[in-house]
Amino acid sequence: MSAKYRTDQYLMIGFDDYGGKVFSRLTDGQNLTSSQAEGNALVESGECASFAILRVLHNSIDAAKADKWMPQPRETITLDPGPPSCTMVTR
Repeated sequence: MSAKYRTDQYLMIGFDDYGGKVFSRLTDGQNLTSSQAEGNALVESGECASFAILRVLHNSIDAAKADKWMPQPRETITLDPGPPSCTMVTR
């Protein structure tokens, strides 16, 4: 799996004047606002005419890795109450 599709990553796709895909890559931004600023700078520099920002909300391989570290179900443990107490005498 490429790091490009890791859950919670921001992806940017750049397009030319005709809507053709120029590039697809991870953004340096950790949030939408900084990713938009990065895209606007690429448009101003002429690297692309427009861009779209996507966010990976779920990747099944990431979920499978996370489940590996989750607690697994096991049978219930019952504690042995031990011998009867000698202080509890019934008369």
